[in-house]
Amino acid sequence: MYVIGMTGGVGSGKTQAACLLKEIASAELLIADELGHVAMEKGTDGYDEIIESFGTDILDADGQISRNVMADDKERLALLNGIIHPKVKAYIRQYIDDRKDQEGVLILENAILFETGCDAFCDEIWYIAVSADARKKRLRQNRGYSDEK
Repeated sequence: MYVIGMTGGVGSGKTQAACLLKEIASAELLIADELGHVAMEKGTDGYDEIIESFGTDILDADGQISRNVMADDKERLALLNGIIHPKVKAYIRQYIDDRKDQEGVLILENAILFETGCDAFCDEIWYIAVSADARKKRLRQNRGYSDEK
């Protein structure tokens, strides 16, 4: 399995580029952000560790972890990332190891590819870049971000 790491800043279009490459190359696609959400789902070790660290005040009405509660608190967010990122990295490592002898292409889309050490799993890395103005415009339109955010 040939692994292409795809990275870039928020709003750069890396997910769109990864999905396009998936179609063109009939590749598999792993999106690290989605894996992070899975690692926080109720019933997982990640969920239990997060509740142990933060308590139940971070849960929404359905008992799911509300990431918005921690988004504005850099210390809490760093602690959350310290729980989730190693779980995502371990999943990615195992996923790639289980398929190393298979033919084909795997695209690993990860905004923090280098920061998490996942670049070590890649045979090639693509950096998706657009102007800051284009990123800001996309984030306002697609995610409702304010200019300050």
